[in-house]
Amino acid sequence: MNYCNTYYDFFNNKQSSVPPQFQEMENYIMRFNTKLPYYSYHGNSLTVIYFNKGKGHLMVDGKKLKVSNQKFIILNPSSRWEYINCKDEDIDVLSFILSEQLLTKLDFFVNADHEQLLDTPFETKSRSTFFFEQNFNVNCHKSGKLLKRIHNLSNTLGPSSINPDEVSREVLERILKDQFRFYEQSKKIKAVKTSTQIETLKRLLVAFEYIHDNVTENISIQELAALSSLSEFHLYNSFKNVFGNTPHQYINAQKMIKAKEMLQEKSAKVSEVSAILNFPDLPTFSKLFKKTFGKAPSHFIQ
Repeated sequence: MNYCNTYYDFFNNKQSSVPPQFQEMENYIMRFNTKLPYYSYHGNSLTVIYFNKGKGHLMVDGKKLKVSNQKFIILNPSSRWEYINCKDEDIDVLSFILSEQLLTKLDFFVNADHEQLLDTPFETKSRSTFFFEQNFNVNCHKSGKLLKRIHNLSNTLGPSSINPDEVSREVLERILKDQFRFYEQSKKIKAVKTSTQIETLKRLLVAFEYIHDNVTENISIQELAALSSLSEFHLYNSFKNVFGNTPHQYINAQKMIKAKEMLQEKSAKVSEVSAILNFPDLPTFSKLFKKTFGKAPSHFIQ
């Protein structure tokens, strides 16, 4: 099933030719592959949107976020957002609209000790979780890979392959784990205030995502600094502290991963891979590849 020209609601097991109007106390998992010029949401639910294919942008509390293929975005319950597709092109989307009630249940589960979970299993806790609202590459984060897998299952096996209650909880827990990882990473940033650490990490994530989206290009630290609104020195030091490598080292590492994939898939010759990844010459590429993997590039195409 490809959900062409229809909006399928997994929780209610029904489809419609028009976009749904979400109720705040309800949970939704939606699949659709259709034209959607405009949609706005002003409810108080957590929104998770995976764009398998899509263009346009989201306006989130006045901030513009560009939409592109193989991206997902998490929007906090307090956020008001609009999706705008000026070119009126088809978008292939998997989205979750998860109620405040479900979030408070998860917060209690995450923060309670074992005794509380046994003594008061149905208690809820005032939600304190705040999510990073940014575009994320589905292939760079475990929550993204999970969303991609669910999307593929819904296509190949159809609606019957998705248990909405279980899937929504699995997605929410996986997203929360990734978000906790972000908060732990932010602590590596040298700043006194927690808010400064978090803001710096948000800007670093812009550079991080850009590297993964443009791995075949020559990316300079000046370019990353401009994109992330950080000085070159600030970007360099903070990136190294958070991700364990300088921006240049990280870019080369991602190029090597991409090169190995291309060679194993036999989609290009060694010289072609070197050129696609914008290395200055074949010897430079081959030397870095052997240093990274311990074997020459030719070994992976035999």
